[in-house]
Amino acid sequence: MSERTRITFVNREIRQEVKALMRARGITQDQMADQMGMKRTNLNQMLNSDTELPQRWQEILQILGKKIALVDADDTGNPS
Repeated sequence: MSERTRITFVNREIRQEVKALMRARGITQDQMADQMGMKRTNLNQMLNSDTELPQRWQEILQILGKKIALVDADDTGNPS
């Protein structure tokens, strides 16, 4: 698996988790964007595109009380 593929895959998992947390907490994209001081359209793009992790992900996760943890992984991508 290439590094680019890994970044896209991780990003997709994070985006899905963030969207699920937002739904569970009743937070709309408009509300999240307002808290972050950004346009909803920019937030929507962050939540729905397969790009590398955007700089503002930490802010989104902080608002949701979550963080990205880096763990060692073996060659298959599974945590060791």
